[in-house]
Amino acid sequence: MDWTGTGRASVRFDVRGVDCYLSVDQVREVLLAPPITRVFRAVPFVHGVVNIRGEVVPVLDPGMLLGIGAQGPAKPPHMLVLLESGDLLVALASGGEVGVRPLQGVELSAPPVDLAIDAADCVLSIVAPTAQGRGPGLLLDGHRLL
Repeated sequence: MDWTGTGRASVRFDVRGVDCYLSVDQVREVLLAPPITRVFRAVPFVHGVVNIRGEVVPVLDPGMLLGIGAQGPAKPPHMLVLLESGDLLVALASGGEVGVRPLQGVELSAPPVDLAIDAADCVLSIVAPTAQGRGPGLLLDGHRLL
């Protein structure tokens, strides 16, 4: 995905205190987190599953997938970002507010070379801090995240 010089918008969401961004093209919808059903013996990055209009959707902890923040169980998500990739639909847990941010004119820089191996393929670039005080963030490739 080439974001250089585009006016493309992104969905900004909180992952363990870090702003993460996905292309609006990859996000089906954003919603308040409904009750999550735990799945016995699920891998650690799976919070559980939710029922979204009759469809059972896994809820993933992107912090664990990307190595962000304290590893271990995260607090229950406040919001869910539904990420669609082909026929696959998953919900990414967000601990805080979710918003839309155009990336036109925003400084993007290459991700650091010392990213965790699991995160290296998913992080497209670092998004510069905003004048409103939002810290730097991670621009993610949702398809690779899955």
